[in-house]
Amino acid sequence: MGTGTRRTTRKTDGRPSQPLPRAPGVLVVEDDPDQQWRLARMLTVDGSRVVATSSAEGAVALLREWPADVVLLDDELGGTSGIDVARRIHALRPRLPIVLMTSDGGAHVERTAENAGVAACLHKPFGREALWGVLGTVRRAGRRSAGRVE
Repeated sequence: MGTGTRRTTRKTDGRPSQPLPRAPGVLVVEDDPDQQWRLARMLTVDGSRVVATSSAEGAVALLREWPADVVLLDDELGGTSGIDVARRIHALRPRLPIVLMTSDGGAHVERTAENAGVAACLHKPFGREALWGVLGTVRRAGRRSAGRVE
């Protein structure tokens, strides 16, 4: 196949078929390798494309190159506040939904997170249903969601 040539599939009647919808891209920003693996596994098993990093710098670099649809962000990244990372991500990609995974369920954290550009907080520990619930909510909202998800 030459440069610039696109391969298309055809339906049985000869008409071009519709392309498959792109799977949602999720950037996981989590410094605990076990948690990072657990999240990536849950998301990929359910059909998402996942890229993961353990640092704020990695997240910013990846978002400059990769078209993520949502960010799952830990509230603490080895001494760096997830809120500070959310601010950096929001400044880079203001319409990108950010979900802050937090152990602190206080209203103050949620207000601070929202002011930093976070679309929703996901309270630890959480399971697959809660994860998919919040991801669905922020995707449907396009940017902002109802803040607290447990």
